[in-house]
Amino acid sequence: MAQEGVKVELKPSPKMKMLYIIYVLLIVLVGILSWCVPITILFINNRLVLALLVLLITVYLPLGISLTIFTYWLPRYYDSIKYIVEEDRLKVRKGVWWTSESSIPISKINNVEYKQGPLQRTLGLATLGFHTAAKGVPVPEIVFAHMDAHEANKVREYILRKLRPIPKETYEEKVLRELNRIRELLEKITS
Repeated sequence: MAQEGVKVELKPSPKMKMLYIIYVLLIVLVGILSWCVPITILFINNRLVLALLVLLITVYLPLGISLTIFTYWLPRYYDSIKYIVEEDRLKVRKGVWWTSESSIPISKINNVEYKQGPLQRTLGLATLGFHTAAKGVPVPEIVFAHMDAHEANKVREYILRKLRPIPKETYEEKVLRELNRIRELLEKITS
């Protein structure tokens, strides 16, 4: 992953766009058209022109505008997302109209959460959440959303390897050697 002084820039899988399209289609089909189409047919059959006009203005027009904005926004949002893995930090940059950047030191991470919903699993996607104890909230401070599942697993393993504790004898021996050198220097100075 990230070598000393090197940063690795990652992106979500292009399948993220398909996932968002599926979400929007489900909302439109189940949440709006499931009741709106039968009402429209009822208004047409009963020649209720005014009611049909109200329905067109209050439901179909806003729906069309919303879908147009969504088709403009989605590719730009995907292009704006960057997940950055540095030697000692994780960063997320994203946003179309409002941009944001979040960053946490890898050394402060105390939990790496790997999540897959049913649609993500079907598309081969996964989301990584990185928790620290600093904020004391149950949601991750940094999220690498909708990555390719294989790539997400590699990032997770890399972070977990960096978080493994250093064997106690390794750093204790280094400290002891340094203290002995200081003692020898002090003895030379005082003699």
